[in-house]
Amino acid sequence: MKNSTPSFYNLAWRWHFYAGLFVIPFMIMLSLTGIIYLFKPQLDQLMYADLLQVEASGQPLSADEMLGRVRAVYPQGSIGKYLPPVDANSSAQFVVKVGERTRTVFVDPYQGAILGTQDTRNNLQALARAVHADLLIGTPGDRLIELAAGWGVVLVVSGLYLWWPRGRGAGVLWPRLSAGGRLFWRDLHAVTGFWGALLLLFMLLTGMTWTGFWGKQFAGAWNQFPAAMWDQVPTSDRQAGEPQPEPQADRALGAGEHPAARIRSARRAQWRGRAGLYRQPDRGPAAGGGYRQRARRASGLQHQLSEHADRGLYHLGVRR
Repeated sequence: MKNSTPSFYNLAWRWHFYAGLFVIPFMIMLSLTGIIYLFKPQLDQLMYADLLQVEASGQPLSADEMLGRVRAVYPQGSIGKYLPPVDANSSAQFVVKVGERTRTVFVDPYQGAILGTQDTRNNLQALARAVHADLLIGTPGDRLIELAAGWGVVLVVSGLYLWWPRGRGAGVLWPRLSAGGRLFWRDLHAVTGFWGALLLLFMLLTGMTWTGFWGKQFAGAWNQFPAAMWDQVPTSDRQAGEPQPEPQADRALGAGEHPAARIRSARRAQWRGRAGLYRQPDRGPAAGGGYRQRARRASGLQHQLSEHADRGLYHLGVRR
């Protein structure tokens, strides 16, 4: 008995199924940690209101005065960052490193009192960010998340192939709500996946640019511009402010002449050359007669061309 070869539709269904089994747990984890980090300001106000909120009273202290209060409490600490109050009812923050630990010190900008401290690595937002980045296990976690994102792309593409209408209209753009049982859940899954496919692909591909391997290749290709764009560019052989040499045409015509006079002289020299007005050596009466005939014909042409030149200069606003 021969085994029948499965169709491409069945293969795509298997890819979609196994990709979903592997990807879905990572998707749930990345969604939750991403939401926590996205809404960090709102969550901080709810969880650390005693550190972030103060009562405005009087003139606030200067940054140097608050820095002195922090140094008095942490004389061995190294101040790395100062965050001024965002509004009149907010505290100031100093990031202080003491030994191997880095903490954020919250200061009342009016009273100068130390409201409390927070470890920069031991809080909800920092933990969510670390899990979102590498699962708290470093490079192996980063590679697992990158692999899950890649299979997430396979999940979306195979799902779109399975969703493709193939001549039917029901359950494509909206679910068949009247249908019950398995058909209803199939339509709900397919239609929801279709409308969310573009957003999911965008999130997956942009998130992969932050991963260790794929993101490194992407950043390397983006940052490698041709050398001629920044380094091997044409340079000038003259210093800024150095006078430019006089053009050869200006030296031949005389730099002291009026521009209109130089234009007329250049045009007359060109016209004389075209009309044959340059005198040749006299080789006898015949040659001289020929020269006079050519000169008379050229003289009339020169007069006409000179009039045309004067009209052109007049239209340009230049008069003799």
